[in-house]
Amino acid sequence: ADTYRKFCSSCHTPASHSGEAFQTTWAGRSAMELFDYLRMTMPEDNPGKLSKGKYAEIVAYLLQLNGLPAGPRSLSTDPRQLQQIRIALWSNR
Repeated sequence: ADTYRKFCSSCHTPASHSGEAFQTTWAGRSAMELFDYLRMTMPEDNPGKLSKGKYAEIVAYLLQLNGLPAGPRSLSTDPRQLQQIRIALWSNR
């Protein structure tokens, strides 16, 4: 949440990345796709500016914001591990 507030909240509210809009765009896709999307497009004035670790923190926050359970460790920046994580959203949140 701190990384999101520092780097994202000046342009994006948490509400803009949660609920139906998030589900429609990301359900069934991998955490790697979300990670890559953020890295290649954000921040708008300098895409790729943040470290991979900061992008992973933002992805983890977005997943948490949408009710997905946290894992036992911090989210990895390893593409193989991120590819294995599917964004599965459920309606009984």
